[in-house]
Amino acid sequence: LAYAYPVNDLFSFGVKYKFVHENLGTADIAVKEIDKENGIYEYETREWQINHWGFDFGGFYKVGFKDLVVGVAFQNFSTDMKYWTEVFQLPLVLRMGLAMDLAKVILEDQTDFEINTAVDILHPIDYTERVHLGTELVYKEMFALRAGYKFNYDVEDFSFGVGLKFNFQGYEGSFDYGYTHAQFFESINRFSLSFAL
Repeated sequence: LAYAYPVNDLFSFGVKYKFVHENLGTADIAVKEIDKENGIYEYETREWQINHWGFDFGGFYKVGFKDLVVGVAFQNFSTDMKYWTEVFQLPLVLRMGLAMDLAKVILEDQTDFEINTAVDILHPIDYTERVHLGTELVYKEMFALRAGYKFNYDVEDFSFGVGLKFNFQGYEGSFDYGYTHAQFFESINRFSLSFAL
């Protein structure tokens, strides 16, 4: 459940409520020692599942320089959760980002190209900082080339892709392809085809 509100033309904020269900199955837990020398214990079967809630909230601000946008979000605010005796929380994450069409700075007098670029910085409470960098070159709102890089990840690093918008028998459609390199596993290829009805 999410709610967003534009305060004015420059600033907007939003909040999201989420329900979390986690089920790790069942396990037999030793609860009483019967014969220590022979390793005999009394066991109890417990279900390892939990229901909980969390909140995300954040906002973005249009700086006023070209179309530069700055955003901040706090994710996974929650109270304590408990599996039997272990108490923990959802992994709190602070995200900060910048986004801008660089073509409005580099190629001021043209309208054919967009160079949409974004930087996303993550600060998780249970891991070191991570950075996402991505850019998209768009020509006449029809053809796009995309590239990105994830810093400080164990598996994924660089990615690239293409996109194409077209008209088929009066329907607007789009085709997208994305490739993500994986360091220890097979790389990921994503294809999508969509039509506007």
